[in-house]
Amino acid sequence: MDVAFFDRDGTLVYEPPDGLVRPEGFRVLPGVIEGLKTLKAQGYTLVMITNQSFYGDVSRIKCFEDTQELLFAALKAGGLAFDFVFLCPHSEGEGCNCRKPKTGMVDEFLREHEIDKERSVVVGDRESADGGFGKAIGVRFVKMESNGIFPMLSTSFL
Repeated sequence: MDVAFFDRDGTLVYEPPDGLVRPEGFRVLPGVIEGLKTLKAQGYTLVMITNQSFYGDVSRIKCFEDTQELLFAALKAGGLAFDFVFLCPHSEGEGCNCRKPKTGMVDEFLREHEIDKERSVVVGDRESADGGFGKAIGVRFVKMESNGIFPMLSTSFL
C-alpha cells in the first residue's frame, strides 16, 4: 500500500500565528486539492496525522471539529476524502505516546496494513514533529513551507 501521510495545520490549511485554526479564518492552502487529487489518481491512500493540544478544552475541541468539517466539505467539493484520519489531542507536556514525532496514533494502522515504505511519504511543515514522525515509521519526509503552496508530488518525485 502506497500511503501519503499529511500534517493538517500549516500543511493542508492555513495556521494563524497563535496556532489555533478557527472557522472564521479557515482556508485550504493553495494546491492542496490538486495535489491530493494527483496522489489519489496514482493510487495513494490519503492519511491525515495531526497534533492538536485540546484535551479537556471544550472551546478548542469545538474549533477543531468545526474546522475539520469545513476541510472535509472543501475536499468533498473537490471529489476527495481522506481514507484515514488520526489525531493526538494531548499537549507536549502530557507524555503521551501518540504526539508526533511519536507513532502511537498510527501504530495499529501500521500493524494492520502493509505499507510500501519506499513509495510512501510524510508531508508536513515541521521538521521536528512531521520529519521525526516520517523517520520513526521509516518513510521519506517532504517538508513544505508553513502555510505555503502545497508541493505538487509527481510520479517521478515519488
